[in-house]
Amino acid sequence: TCKGAIDDLVSRLPSAEKALLIDLGDLLDANDHKGVTPASGNPCDVIRENSLGNAKAAFRIMDHAIQRLLQTHIEVEAHLLRGNHDETAYIAVMMALAVQYQDNPRVNLVETDDEFRVIPWGSCAIFPHHGDKAKWPELKDVWTDQFPDSWAAAKVHRIIATAHFHHDRMRDLLGVTCEQFRTLHQ
Repeated sequence: TCKGAIDDLVSRLPSAEKALLIDLGDLLDANDHKGVTPASGNPCDVIRENSLGNAKAAFRIMDHAIQRLLQTHIEVEAHLLRGNHDETAYIAVMMALAVQYQDNPRVNLVETDDEFRVIPWGSCAIFPHHGDKAKWPELKDVWTDQFPDSWAAAKVHRIIATAHFHHDRMRDLLGVTCEQFRTLHQ
């Protein structure tokens, strides 16, 4: 199960001050009951008749991940990104989590629908994006053009993190490591 995988992963993490949880998109794998990608109309292999149930399940999974991370970390920062399968549906999960943790000073649920983000970590930074809008070299250009100060501040290490293509891979570009992660529903 997904919760079992989360439990296994978190049990192997060392205790630390801060955990960073990033959903790289397609958390729900469908935007609504139609079960197709919103932009292209491609069919998704999902349960079509229960969009509410799918949203509740996604909320429970992310809530479980945050709760487990709070057991070993002082603070949890969580980001949910748009995917091409759930272009707007993920917002409901993000808002529900924000309400759930609004009074918890240990949880920073980042409420934004920005497609391009910079998550700084000292002299390092993560540049997450679902990965469906451009290839890595073009994505790198977006961050260097639109966030030049943040790009420059990440002097030690930069990583572009994507997930769109449903398999793992990694590539080094000049000045950044690009990593594609397998999506949750795979």
